[in-house]
Amino acid sequence: MLFRIRFGIVLLFAALGANAPAGAQYAPYPCTWAAGERQVGQTMQGPVVVPLCINEAPGQASSSSPGGTYAAFAFHEDASDIWIDGSYVGPNHFGARTSLEQCTRAMGSGCQSGGTWGNATLVVYRNGRGVLFWALAYDKASVAKARKDCQGNAFLPCEQVYKFGSSTREHFPGLEVRKRYLAAAWVAGEKGYDGKLYIASGEPTFRSAADKAIMACQVATGAPECTLIDYTADGILLTFRSDANDGALVETTAARAIKAAQGRCKKAKVRCTLQAQFDARKAGQFVHEFSPGSQPQ
Repeated sequence: MLFRIRFGIVLLFAALGANAPAGAQYAPYPCTWAAGERQVGQTMQGPVVVPLCINEAPGQASSSSPGGTYAAFAFHEDASDIWIDGSYVGPNHFGARTSLEQCTRAMGSGCQSGGTWGNATLVVYRNGRGVLFWALAYDKASVAKARKDCQGNAFLPCEQVYKFGSSTREHFPGLEVRKRYLAAAWVAGEKGYDGKLYIASGEPTFRSAADKAIMACQVATGAPECTLIDYTADGILLTFRSDANDGALVETTAARAIKAAQGRCKKAKVRCTLQAQFDARKAGQFVHEFSPGSQPQ
């Protein structure tokens, strides 16, 4: 939830990934230290350094491998689902390579390996901005962290959207999982604020939505600076007013957006008037006027 003037937002984005060295046969993935793996580099996942390996002998399971089933997954920042190849016996398998190939087939460049897991269930959460978070169900500390990171400063806990056991043989979604982004911007600061929110939605990437929203604000107002206030992928942006403040928040559905706004306003002990909803999957550029007839400050 975002109130104008009293609250602000900072968006940070990091591109994760690494390139395989010349001559490497397969895309690198987070090391599991199974037989046949060789470390070829490292990447950052948040503040954590993650070693990256390639499997030089995929399919040749170690004779000392524990029993049970194993799987691997791949993901893409612009996808609302993940790709899984699993139900392998032993940790030394084709899963990382195959899941990454299937992701690339659907999404093109930009897919990343999420690594492998065995004898466990992978749970996936999604927040109001459409970002996915995951953890292994048996690891209560990791689940708690994933849920906390997913929720951030949102009012409602994140939804659990997927649950995959390592016995999942194949889960290969197609183009239908490509996200559609919405971004909203307004004049930065009080001077020149015109009481309007400039929205671009239905865009294939966060950057294209953000650029269009900020540009629309600058062109319409001539302000020296317009700022991005929030974004969502495949979700809903809800606008509202509280006393003399304009506000907006994003959620995965219209019902959750209303519940979150009402809950926030109740917690803040202010009376809010809910206004318009904008769907990230509806393409277009829109202008929302919080208080029709108001003049720029």
